[in-house]
Amino acid sequence: MINQRIQEALDFKAKGNEAYQQNEYKKALTNYHKVFLYLNGLVDKDSELTQYAQNQPKMNENQSKQICEIKTAVYNNMAQIYIHQEQWDKGQKAAKNSLNLKESSKGLYRLGICEAYLNNYYEARQAFQKAKQLDQSLNIQNYLDLIDKFEGQSDKQLAQKLKNMFV
Repeated sequence: MINQRIQEALDFKAKGNEAYQQNEYKKALTNYHKVFLYLNGLVDKDSELTQYAQNQPKMNENQSKQICEIKTAVYNNMAQIYIHQEQWDKGQKAAKNSLNLKESSKGLYRLGICEAYLNNYYEARQAFQKAKQLDQSLNIQNYLDLIDKFEGQSDKQLAQKLKNMFV
């Protein structure tokens, strides 16, 4: 039963990936959400919810790892779609969900993009720098330069507002 649900989730992930390649973002997101419908509720043997799922089959360690990998990838894919759609808050949430499951340079990179567009420059810089530590091949310098520029503009705007308050 668990392997069947994992396979169905993988099928929806593949359909989502295919829709993404066709720039059909709504269809991709629909398929990605279906992944979670198949995987959520499965309980591994070490889960605190095990006592409530006594009639449910328990997954083994390999199944648990596979589910974690699938969920991580799907949240990362969803973050990328939200970035394309300029829905920064949703992208931020998807990237954080991915990172809560497993830290990755891809998740951190996408989180950095969303944080930057949400004007959370400190968080964006932290995410980009951590992503770079995990993957030296990432080119984050352009983003760091933009963050420096935006922080400088914010500082000037704040200084002007403060100056006007005391005039």
